[in-house]
Amino acid sequence: MSDVLSSTPSIKLQGIVHPDSYFQIVERNEIDWQLWIDVLQGKVAGAIFRGVLNQELRQQICHNFWRSLTLKQQADGLPSYYEAFIGSSVTKPLEVYFDEVEQVRQDVQGLFANTGDFFEFLLGGIRKRLADRGCLLRVAQHDDGRKAGECKIKSWGRNSGTFVLEPHDDEGPFRSPHLQGFEIGQLVGRTVGVNICLENGEGGDLHYWNISPNDQTREALGFKYDNIGYPLEALADFDKLVLSIRGGDIYLFDSTKIHAVGQLTNEKAQRLTLLWFMGFRDPTTVIYWA
Repeated sequence: MSDVLSSTPSIKLQGIVHPDSYFQIVERNEIDWQLWIDVLQGKVAGAIFRGVLNQELRQQICHNFWRSLTLKQQADGLPSYYEAFIGSSVTKPLEVYFDEVEQVRQDVQGLFANTGDFFEFLLGGIRKRLADRGCLLRVAQHDDGRKAGECKIKSWGRNSGTFVLEPHDDEGPFRSPHLQGFEIGQLVGRTVGVNICLENGEGGDLHYWNISPNDQTREALGFKYDNIGYPLEALADFDKLVLSIRGGDIYLFDSTKIHAVGQLTNEKAQRLTLLWFMGFRDPTTVIYWA
């Protein structure tokens, strides 16, 4: 790893750039648990397991989502890049976040009704492989014992310029002062975002840049802890991967790096994603949250 400095006439973007051996998203046609662990351990930036969820399973989860009584939509105050949502957001005050987690916990579990408890199957798979290496997997918690949400599902909004979701990273928000006492800001390694594409039309590609911005960059751009909207001109000198995303794909990546969701070619098509985050709390403990 090396510290780098890239400049434009008005913006200087600083941070960590990794070598090519790390900056890649490795593809498989089945779930590769060792590769999943390699991403968590920082051996490679990301992985995508193509088409590992069959259509019947995806349709059932989508059916459960759209018929949930706790489904939030634009009229409920969602950000413009969400069309609908079930889950909780750590951008809210912690008291509000943990209250919401408990209010929707059963509804989140209900998303997997009639799926053979698919979510627990995934967690069980990675939990077993981590245990074989002497590592515990558990849900993240606050110092007072309150537990995080386990996952969330969002239906993406419509295009806003070049992207559905503009360039951003997931490091700054999890280190916000309002999260003090919540261990998601205390990882010993990188934050890994795990995404499952339940449905997607044309477009909606993952754009992924080889730069993990530092605090000085965020402050210079005025982001503080809300850092959506890195300017494209500041990213021009950094290598970028563009990854097509299709229904049934599971993909995970080092989300400290700047990434974005590309335009949807057909805005009438739904783009529905199940997601959560993971990372090492200490050398023998991996936590996850949403």
